[in-house]
Amino acid sequence: MGESDSTEEGPILPAVAQPSGFSYLFGTWSGRILLVNFIVFCLICGLSNSIFSPDMQTLLKLGAKDPVKLAEGEYWRLITPMFLHVGIVHFGFNSYFLYVVGYQIERLLGAWWFLLVYLLSGIGGNIASAGLSVNMSAGASSALFGLLGSGFLLERTVGSRIKQLTGRRPRNRAYAMTLLVNLGLGLLIPFIDNSAHIGGLITGCLLTAAMINIRPNNLHKVNRPMGSFIIVIIAGLFSIGVFMATNTQLVHQRLLAAAMTSSDDSEKIYRMSQAIALVPSDWETRLKRARLYISEGALNYAFNDLRAVINLGEHQKELRTFAQELEASGYADQAWAVRQMLAHSESN
Repeated sequence: MGESDSTEEGPILPAVAQPSGFSYLFGTWSGRILLVNFIVFCLICGLSNSIFSPDMQTLLKLGAKDPVKLAEGEYWRLITPMFLHVGIVHFGFNSYFLYVVGYQIERLLGAWWFLLVYLLSGIGGNIASAGLSVNMSAGASSALFGLLGSGFLLERTVGSRIKQLTGRRPRNRAYAMTLLVNLGLGLLIPFIDNSAHIGGLITGCLLTAAMINIRPNNLHKVNRPMGSFIIVIIAGLFSIGVFMATNTQLVHQRLLAAAMTSSDDSEKIYRMSQAIALVPSDWETRLKRARLYISEGALNYAFNDLRAVINLGEHQKELRTFAQELEASGYADQAWAVRQMLAHSESN
């Protein structure tokens, strides 16, 4: 399927050893991507003064996935996260994986199909992550899972072809086993973005299925209508995912759901703050955040929220109820302050 001589059925690949050194870094797409990732990683380390744990602000500045910024229209954050890494361990693992697997897939698919699978799998994984998760994330894992998905589908296709020719399916399951191990690790390690992995995996599988149906090859009978249909499916999934990832109301609801399900008050305040940043008129969430601020002793922040609710207007009844609840919970001074704020606003 790569770039080589061809027969009537499809191209024949001559045996070529994987390049090394500059020949690999500058002469292959997998090498060029590795080089770009290295340059960006050096930039991250320089800006954050750390190779182990870069600060979140640096990652955000360089394009990490963030639900609020996506909903505010920074759609390029569906692309840039695949070139960012969170520390030397993250970068080292993904770089080694790209070096080992990338050239194999590039050789099988051909340079341009490889690049298409890598980039679109990275985007597909970021879309899935943004549509299903509210956590900030970065990394090439979605694109790498796309390569794994491509290798898995090719491995299955080769096995089916060999069985068709010989009556026996080969026992080699290298990509299948690698895929299972990595998916298993994703389920066991809490901070891994499984939605990005699965989104990249599905994209890689579908793109490769489309390719072997569209391009003449020695493994699969060409079926261009089927290949075109698969591309339409990919476009449809991407469209739905982008809508889920960028629609203000949907992102707002997911942020509130994350706040309500968290058992940590700091996490609740953070998620509520993100929701309010998207929908400043959300007075109900401001009241809930004010209640948390009061319990944390951050009275200035709480009163800022209460003033914002008063300025939004028509919520005096809810604020009086809020004051009563504070008093019943033992916050008599704070309840009195809320009533004073209400009385002052009504007198004006």
